[in-house]
Amino acid sequence: MAQDISSTAACMCHIQLSLYGIPAVVLNKNMFQAEIVWARYTPVYYWMGWPHRLARQRTATNAGTSEVEPETTPTAVAKAKRTPAHSGNPAQRLLFGDVL
Repeated sequence: MAQDISSTAACMCHIQLSLYGIPAVVLNKNMFQAEIVWARYTPVYYWMGWPHRLARQRTATNAGTSEVEPETTPTAVAKAKRTPAHSGNPAQRLLFGDVL
């Protein structure tokens, strides 16, 4: 997440993050008044499914579990078979899945 009070700087940041393929949220925000003028999401934020990943993590956190049920779509099953399991922080696994 990037935030700036200047609309021009926030737009430039959004362009750069989009061109580099980074999933991000850019906020044009007045920090002193806690007012968000606008929020823009980079295209990769949606392509990589971040809204769903974050929603899954929130659901698992609210339910008090550290793990979520694995996806059972054919694509997810095929990806799980060819991707070795990795160790690490359970919260990172929830958020990043097999990307790490």
